[in-house]
Amino acid sequence: MAQSKKTPADHSREYRQREQQKASKLGIEKITIDMAAGVKAGMAAAMKRNGINNAQEAWQNIGLYLMRAGPEEQDRMLNPPCQVSLSHQN
Repeated sequence: MAQSKKTPADHSREYRQREQQKASKLGIEKITIDMAAGVKAGMAAAMKRNGINNAQEAWQNIGLYLMRAGPEEQDRMLNPPCQVSLSHQN
């Protein structure tokens, strides 16, 4: 029985499936975030200063730093006093 030749689409599909299985096994999830242009520019500048070329690395570092902080420090980081309120008061 002859094996049929795989198309490039077959190879791509199988690769994506293997990558999804690997990510699932490692507990990796993809997320998408929306951010203000100023925040993005600030992150880019901080990444450049620290020799980071991959945004994923920068965001994971920030997440790890937050997780390692104590509850009071986490609260302070997530609710800075200069935070602008987005709710409208009547």
